[in-house]
Amino acid sequence: MAVPGRTRLLLLDGPAVLGRAAMDEIDARHANRTLKVGLEAAMQAGDLPALPLDALAAQLGAMFDRAALAIEAGAPPEDHRKALAAVIDALVAAKS
Repeated sequence: MAVPGRTRLLLLDGPAVLGRAAMDEIDARHANRTLKVGLEAAMQAGDLPALPLDALAAQLGAMFDRAALAIEAGAPPEDHRKALAAVIDALVAAKS
């Protein structure tokens, strides 16, 4: 999302032009797929608690998307990195 205009294209313009369902299908083949693969591997390794994979990926993906939109609008990136890291750290800590 660091490439100028990419956040707007993927999160705002794409869904407006193609529709949410089409964008979700594209995301399922790319970013969401890799997120789910990583989360599933972390759960299998015991690094994350066993949680519903689709729901966890959807929630984390939504957090990443909102952070990207906020950063593109001028919010401090470090604030969002810290907030996202805290959520991920809490997930890791919840594994026991």
